[in-house]
Amino acid sequence: MRSFRISISDKNKHVNIQLTSAATMEVIPSNKGGQKMLLDGYMYTNKSTRKNHIWWSCVQGRSLHYKRSLKTSLAMDTLVSGASHNHDPDRASVCVTKAKANLKSLAAQTREKPGHLFAQTLADLPNDAKLRLGKQDTVKKMIRRTRGGRHPPVPDSFDDLTIDGEWAQTIQDEPETFVIYDNGPDTNARIIVFVSAPAIRLLASANTWFVDGTFAMAPRGFMQLYVISVSLGNTAVSTVYAVLCRPTWNCSRQ
Repeated sequence: MRSFRISISDKNKHVNIQLTSAATMEVIPSNKGGQKMLLDGYMYTNKSTRKNHIWWSCVQGRSLHYKRSLKTSLAMDTLVSGASHNHDPDRASVCVTKAKANLKSLAAQTREKPGHLFAQTLADLPNDAKLRLGKQDTVKKMIRRTRGGRHPPVPDSFDDLTIDGEWAQTIQDEPETFVIYDNGPDTNARIIVFVSAPAIRLLASANTWFVDGTFAMAPRGFMQLYVISVSLGNTAVSTVYAVLCRPTWNCSRQ
């Protein structure tokens, strides 16, 4: 958030924008990877950058058929000229836009569950903005899409497949090892096994294991997904996941 100085000449003052020296503007990422400025209940997109200033257009200008812009310094700390508006400010919409930008940032930087991020964001919004945030399922899909963009590229072959760092750990406040076995790219029958420490304890205490192998749900490049489940109360929970590129007897024995 930036405080900025006002230097508007009389001819550029317009009755529909009232700014004071205490006004603040915020610049956040736009959906298309550019910049969006939030100021006094209005939203602007970066229209053009010149040698000494930036032109910003009101996001509602196209739909309401007016093209007035405002101009700031390159550092976006000084408003050079103001813009008139033929509509009132929409502070609720600004709040929602800020909230969604913050959600995308949190999705990229943290491992919080989408449902928790949605609930936390909803609780922080003013009442008139809560309904505009969207349905929970829609917001959770947005969070997953944001995280999906951070995934490493799909390897062309098993020689290029390496699982390490955060991708080999569980998703929680204190990540633990999740990939416990990988026979490596040098073998002609790649096997990777995923299991967490709590799941190992469940396996150790269970009297019965349920083993299932499925071909339809195997990741691309692998032929089989092998799952071990155990009883927990009145249901069964999956504890071990193994992906096999060749579901042979020797692979199963490993």
